[in-house]
Amino acid sequence: HTVNVDDLRYHCLKKCNILQQHLKMRKSGFWKENVNMTPAYQNSHPAKTTEEFMQELHTKIKRAFLAAKNGKIIVGDELIDISADQSFGLQSLKSDTKLISLSSTPKSSMLNTINHINMVYENVKEEISSNFNKTLIDDIKTPKKRHIAQCEGILEQLKQFGAFNCEHPTGFIEFGAGKGILTLHTSKLVDQSDIFCMVDRDRFSHKLDRFTVDDGRCHRLMIDICHLDLCGVKEIESCRSLVGIGKHL
Repeated sequence: HTVNVDDLRYHCLKKCNILQQHLKMRKSGFWKENVNMTPAYQNSHPAKTTEEFMQELHTKIKRAFLAAKNGKIIVGDELIDISADQSFGLQSLKSDTKLISLSSTPKSSMLNTINHINMVYENVKEEISSNFNKTLIDDIKTPKKRHIAQCEGILEQLKQFGAFNCEHPTGFIEFGAGKGILTLHTSKLVDQSDIFCMVDRDRFSHKLDRFTVDDGRCHRLMIDICHLDLCGVKEIESCRSLVGIGKHL
């Protein structure tokens, strides 16, 4: 989000809800910085304590304030002068990621990709039932056919895997949960002792949560997956099995 440079310090340290939520997550038992990243990434990005994080934030705020006073902005670690170039845009940004437009992609490459997708689909389409629990999923809480089809396919795979037939409490964790549509429909098919956790780094509407379970078995974890340590999630300590699900990953 955008903040005036004069209000930057006050906003970051007093008003910013995102920062307060981040600091709250850092104090939770399931936060472990970069725990799910590769060893190479962890070595190049050492974990910071909350004190070190806040000290670095203060430094960045001071640097951004001084840069703005001199007609510059900070992009990554680079200072860019925008006072001399009013046509400043994306072309001024440097990135390690090479972007390729669809119009510049060779036709042969596109056709190969399409053929590969069609081949994979032909191999798996017979394994997925298109009628699985249609009466359950096709309701007012899931108005879009795209979401209905996605949930049907995932639930059918979970059924074939035996995820709904466990004799002991199971924890269902939806990664990239968003509004929690997949958790909503999964909760209708499992035992009353099962636990649900919806993980997402962004804040979404929770209006569907009340339709999921109404006895405290559904929990929201607002955290980036790369920092999530499942061993520290107290809500699933009683579960002997964990099932990871996701519709957006």
